[in-house]
Amino acid sequence: MSDYSKEVNKCLIGVKNGKAGSFDKLFDLTANHLRCIAFKHIGDKCLVDDVVSEAYMRVFKYSHTYDGEISGVAWLYRIVRNVCMDFNKDENYERDVVAAETAAALDTEVKTDMENKLDLFKAMKGLDESDKEILRLRFYEDMTFENIGKELGLSKVSVHKRLKRILSEMNKLL
Repeated sequence: MSDYSKEVNKCLIGVKNGKAGSFDKLFDLTANHLRCIAFKHIGDKCLVDDVVSEAYMRVFKYSHTYDGEISGVAWLYRIVRNVCMDFNKDENYERDVVAAETAAALDTEVKTDMENKLDLFKAMKGLDESDKEILRLRFYEDMTFENIGKELGLSKVSVHKRLKRILSEMNKLL
């Protein structure tokens, strides 16, 4: 197992156990990697941040299920892949084949961008209650856009657009 894999596993165990700073370290270690994976599966540079944001929400939500005996990198990869499949299904995006040079260029751009990001949870504090409710229903209750819309009296499309706007605003704050 590589040093990178060991560090990712250590961070995931820390997140699972509620250790302070573990989520930040995990984010710093893996954000570039996860963005490249998302780009390969989605093929739309505009959606990469949305996919990665949702993936980290799922990591936080499901960290209690992580088994330290398995590869944390593979566990994260499956989460990102599943988020991409959801995006592809919901948005009806076709999977593009991405050249290795494009992924390398994205990795460099992402690395520069991520150096200036703040803690994810600080960004959530700035949201209004209705936006927090949408995030809670989507990521903590694991509800579909359609079910959230029914509960809040909105259309599926409206919920998706609002969630996309919320995640975009959070990315700007990060």
